[in-house]
Amino acid sequence: MTHFIGRTDKKICDLCGAESIFFKLLYDLGDFKIVKCRKCGFVFRNVILDFKETERLYSENYFTEEQKDYFFQNRAVKIKDFTERISNIEKIHLTKGRILDVGCAIGTFLHICKQRGWEIYGQEISEYAANYAQRELNSQIFKGKLSELNLPANYFDVVTLWDVVDHSEESVRLLKDTYRILKNGGLIAVQTDMEDSLIYRLAHWCYVLSRGLIKSPVKMGHPIHHCVFYTPNTLRMALSSVGFKAVGIKRVPFPRQLVSVRQAGLLQRIMFDSLNSIGNLVRPLEAVAYGKK
Repeated sequence: MTHFIGRTDKKICDLCGAESIFFKLLYDLGDFKIVKCRKCGFVFRNVILDFKETERLYSENYFTEEQKDYFFQNRAVKIKDFTERISNIEKIHLTKGRILDVGCAIGTFLHICKQRGWEIYGQEISEYAANYAQRELNSQIFKGKLSELNLPANYFDVVTLWDVVDHSEESVRLLKDTYRILKNGGLIAVQTDMEDSLIYRLAHWCYVLSRGLIKSPVKMGHPIHHCVFYTPNTLRMALSSVGFKAVGIKRVPFPRQLVSVRQAGLLQRIMFDSLNSIGNLVRPLEAVAYGKK
């Protein structure tokens, strides 16, 4: 069990403002719990880690060991996936301009955008990843929390958040900050895991039917560095609540090659591959949402 010093209990639902009396326990994972707001259906971790604890989670080891498969290996798969993402954006936002990738990690997505003629910017809380992206891209990478960077309002044409909102202790606040820095008519693109995907639902029923004895599938989908867990409905609610309009959401498959064996273990990886293949046909793991300011 991992022990975290800088942590406080979550007392209010970030999405609807409901107090903790309305929180329903979904999973007791030992060091933390996953709860669901009875008022709006939002699912989240029941404790908040302070920023120093968050920084510790995203140390160099996170990128080079824990999630090495995702960030550094299977690069061709990653490039193909990100190329499809920017291509879809360019179908919606027809003119290229300033694009900010929030939680840009080592900068792979921005590298593709730069090649396609975008003026690129990145934001990253991990000092290791930010420095890596800065060296590789020779472009401006903002280090620190988006809410504390004082970026200019109405500045960016597009802001992307790829598998980032689920890592934010203030997920709805992050969307609000994104709204402020986008130009009028600007586009936000958000991609994240879906709590109602086939894999998550199967993990849920393993936990429920075993009365909490079978925890590993749920733990795989709810690691400590994930703070919130959206469904298409709650993600749509969050985007609309901060002002975004014409929000469209599309379920998308997650490339199996990008799941880390180090994180999951070989047996879990084999199980994930099988279920992910089925899930991609029925109810894929992730969804991407677009909204305009």
